Amino acid sequence: MSTGDAPLIDRIRQKFDAGALPREHPKNIWGSYGVGDACNGCGDPMRRGQGVLEFDIAGQPAYRLHSGCYGLWEGELIRRGLFKPQ
Repeated sequence: MSTGDAPLIDRIRQKFDAGALPREHPKNIWGSYGVGDACNGCGDPMRRGQGVLEFDIAGQPAYRLHSGCYGLWEGELIRRGLFKPQ
């Protein structure tokens, strides 16, 4: 998943701070497999056989993230007090 110079969590946080990742948790999440398009979290390709989580937030385009990137993004929501898991 991580091919850039910055650690993966730093890339997720940078996109989060820049507004490229949402600041709210989705109501529905779908699982699928990669087809080669770029992950909205790390920017790396989502290859065939890699788990991908897909969701949308009203008024925003759909997001597709590697399962690991999704976990880091969700963790960032929790860390910043924007989401509380039940």
